[in-house]
Formats: sequence, C-alpha cells, structure tokens
Amino acid sequence: VLADVASRDEPAAPAATSLPLPEILTRARAGKGFGDRPFYAGYLIHLPREGWVWYFRAPSGDSFPRVRARDGKVFPY
Repeated sequence: VLADVASRDEPAAPAATSLPLPEILTRARAGKGFGDRPFYAGYLIHLPREGWVWYFRAPSGDSFPRVRARDGKVFPY
C-alpha cells in the first residue's frame, strides 16, 4: 500500500508540446511559402488559439509564415 501511495505522489511526465527544431524546419521547408535558407533567426511564442508557434526570418531579411511547433505545419494550417 505504501508503494502505491508513493507512486501517485510523483509528478506526471510532461506532455510533448513541440517537435525537435530540426524536424520542424524540415517539415516547414516542405510547406508553401517557407524558403530553404542555410541560417534562420527565430523565436517561439504561445498564441492562445494555436498553441506554440515559431516565427523565423533569414539573415538576408526574408521572413516566413509562422510554423506550428507541435506538427511543423506552415500558416495557414
């Protein structure tokens, strides 16, 4: 009984909310409007109705549509 109580007190493992960044970029490059560049600058932000999304731009100044972190889809989804 004590072992059962101890196991319930342990925190649950967090759910995955994002693909790894290399996989996100691979999937985004396959989407429309997202250019293939050697380097990107980007930031991750949480949008209330979409979840976590990435915004990327290239050092050349090119900007790209936002990319959903959970599946790498390019906006519009």
